[in-house]
Amino acid sequence: MGENITFVRQGARWFITIMLVLGVVVVPWRLAANFGDSLWVTMAGSVYVVVALLGIWQAWRMCVTLTPEKIIVRNPGRDHHITWDRVADVERENVFGVQRVSVVLTDGSSVPCAIYNGISLSNAPLGEDLVEAVQQRIRSVER
Repeated sequence: MGENITFVRQGARWFITIMLVLGVVVVPWRLAANFGDSLWVTMAGSVYVVVALLGIWQAWRMCVTLTPEKIIVRNPGRDHHITWDRVADVERENVFGVQRVSVVLTDGSSVPCAIYNGISLSNAPLGEDLVEAVQQRIRSVER
Protein backbone atom coordinates (compact mmCIF):
# COMPACT_ATOMS: atom_id res chain seq x y z
CA MET A 1 0.00 0.00 0.00
CA GLY A 2 2.12 2.87 -1.25
CA GLU A 3 -0.47 5.57 -1.80
CA ASN A 4 -3.16 7.33 0.19
CA ILE A 5 -6.71 6.00 -0.13
CA THR A 6 -9.63 8.13 1.07
CA PHE A 7 -13.07 6.73 1.90
CA VAL A 8 -16.18 8.95 1.97
CA ARG A 9 -19.95 8.63 1.59
CA GLN A 10 -20.80 11.15 -1.12
CA GLY A 11 -24.54 10.54 -0.73
CA ALA A 12 -24.40 11.47 2.96
CA ARG A 13 -22.42 14.61 2.20
CA TRP A 14 -24.91 15.76 -0.41
CA PHE A 15 -27.94 14.91 1.75
CA ILE A 16 -26.60 16.99 4.66
CA THR A 17 -25.69 19.83 2.32
CA ILE A 18 -29.11 19.93 0.63
CA MET A 19 -30.99 19.77 3.94
CA LEU A 20 -28.92 22.55 5.50
CA VAL A 21 -29.16 24.77 2.40
CA LEU A 22 -32.93 24.33 2.40
CA GLY A 23 -32.89 25.25 6.07
CA VAL A 24 -30.90 28.40 5.32
CA VAL A 25 -33.78 29.50 3.10
CA VAL A 26 -36.72 28.21 5.14
CA VAL A 27 -35.73 28.88 8.76
CA PRO A 28 -35.08 32.66 8.52
CA TRP A 29 -38.16 33.05 6.30
CA ARG A 30 -40.39 31.15 8.78
CA LEU A 31 -38.95 33.09 11.71
CA ALA A 32 -39.79 36.36 10.00
CA ALA A 33 -43.26 35.13 8.98
CA ASN A 34 -44.11 33.95 12.52
CA PHE A 35 -42.44 36.60 14.65
CA GLY A 36 -42.17 39.64 12.42
CA ASP A 37 -39.11 41.58 11.42
CA SER A 38 -37.19 42.36 14.59
CA LEU A 39 -33.59 42.41 15.68
CA TRP A 40 -34.00 39.09 17.56
CA VAL A 41 -35.48 37.36 14.51
CA THR A 42 -32.65 38.66 12.34
CA MET A 43 -30.06 37.52 14.87
CA ALA A 44 -31.65 34.05 15.22
CA GLY A 45 -31.75 33.66 11.43
CA SER A 46 -28.13 34.76 11.18
CA VAL A 47 -27.05 32.28 13.87
CA TYR A 48 -28.84 29.48 12.01
CA VAL A 49 -27.11 30.41 8.74
CA VAL A 50 -23.68 30.36 10.43
CA VAL A 51 -24.40 27.01 12.14
CA ALA A 52 -25.67 25.56 8.84
CA LEU A 53 -22.50 26.65 7.03
CA LEU A 54 -20.38 25.07 9.77
CA GLY A 55 -22.44 21.87 9.42
CA ILE A 56 -21.85 21.80 5.66
CA TRP A 57 -18.12 22.32 6.20
CA GLN A 58 -18.03 19.46 8.74
CA ALA A 59 -19.97 17.14 6.41
CA TRP A 60 -17.51 17.74 3.58
CA ARG A 61 -14.40 17.20 5.72
CA MET A 62 -15.49 13.87 7.28
CA CYS A 63 -13.59 10.94 5.77
CA VAL A 64 -11.19 8.11 6.53
CA THR A 65 -7.79 8.16 4.84
CA LEU A 66 -5.35 5.25 4.79
CA THR A 67 -1.71 6.19 4.31
CA PRO A 68 1.35 3.93 4.42
CA GLU A 69 2.18 5.20 7.93
CA LYS A 70 -1.22 5.71 9.58
CA ILE A 71 -4.98 5.87 9.33
CA ILE A 72 -6.58 9.31 9.58
CA VAL A 73 -10.17 9.45 10.81
CA ARG A 74 -11.75 12.88 10.30
CA ASN A 75 -14.80 13.24 12.54
CA PRO A 76 -16.77 16.40 13.30
CA GLY A 77 -14.54 18.63 15.37
CA ARG A 78 -11.66 16.17 15.76
CA ASP A 79 -9.15 14.29 13.65
CA HIS A 80 -7.57 11.04 14.81
CA HIS A 81 -4.11 10.12 13.44
CA ILE A 82 -3.51 6.47 14.33
CA THR A 83 -0.29 4.70 13.38
CA TRP A 84 -0.72 1.20 11.99
CA ASP A 85 1.04 -0.45 14.93
CA ARG A 86 -1.83 0.78 17.18
CA VAL A 87 -4.62 -0.64 14.94
CA ALA A 88 -5.91 -4.04 16.05
CA ASP A 89 -9.01 -4.37 13.86
CA VAL A 90 -11.94 -2.58 12.32
CA GLU A 91 -15.47 -3.52 13.33
CA ARG A 92 -18.93 -2.91 11.97
CA GLU A 93 -21.93 -2.86 14.29
CA ASN A 94 -25.61 -2.85 13.38
CA VAL A 95 -28.03 -1.78 16.11
CA PHE A 96 -31.70 -1.53 15.08
CA GLY A 97 -30.72 -0.87 11.46
CA VAL A 98 -28.27 1.91 12.31
CA GLN A 99 -24.74 0.96 11.32
CA ARG A 100 -21.47 2.05 12.84
CA VAL A 101 -17.89 1.43 11.75
CA SER A 102 -15.07 1.83 14.29
CA VAL A 103 -11.30 1.34 14.29
CA VAL A 104 -10.34 -0.87 17.24
CA LEU A 105 -6.99 -0.01 18.82
CA THR A 106 -4.53 -2.38 20.47
CA ASP A 107 -5.33 -0.92 23.92
CA GLY A 108 -8.98 -2.00 23.52
CA SER A 109 -10.42 1.44 22.84
CA SER A 110 -12.10 2.33 19.56
CA VAL A 111 -12.38 5.34 17.31
CA PRO A 112 -15.73 5.71 15.51
CA CYS A 113 -15.69 6.64 11.82
CA ALA A 114 -18.46 9.26 11.74
CA ILE A 115 -18.76 9.17 7.95
CA TYR A 116 -19.91 5.53 8.24
CA ASN A 117 -22.48 6.01 11.02
CA GLY A 118 -26.08 5.83 9.88
CA ILE A 119 -28.56 3.99 7.75
CA SER A 120 -27.79 2.34 4.42
CA LEU A 121 -30.59 3.02 1.94
CA SER A 122 -29.39 0.20 -0.32
CA ASN A 123 -29.35 -2.36 2.54
CA ALA A 124 -25.65 -2.92 1.82
CA PRO A 125 -23.30 -2.79 4.82
CA LEU A 126 -21.70 0.64 5.17
CA GLY A 127 -17.95 0.86 4.78
CA GLU A 128 -17.35 -2.54 3.17
CA ASP A 129 -14.44 -1.17 1.13
CA LEU A 130 -12.95 0.53 4.19
CA VAL A 131 -13.22 -2.59 6.35
CA GLU A 132 -11.60 -4.75 3.66
CA ALA A 133 -8.78 -2.25 3.04
CA VAL A 134 -7.97 -1.92 6.76
CA GLN A 135 -8.06 -5.68 7.31
CA GLN A 136 -5.82 -6.20 4.28
CA ARG A 137 -3.36 -3.64 5.65
CA ILE A 138 -3.37 -5.32 9.08
CA ARG A 139 -2.69 -8.71 7.45
CA SER A 140 0.22 -7.26 5.44
CA VAL A 141 1.77 -5.71 8.56
CA GLU A 142 1.52 -9.03 10.46
CA ARG A 143 3.56 -10.91 7.82
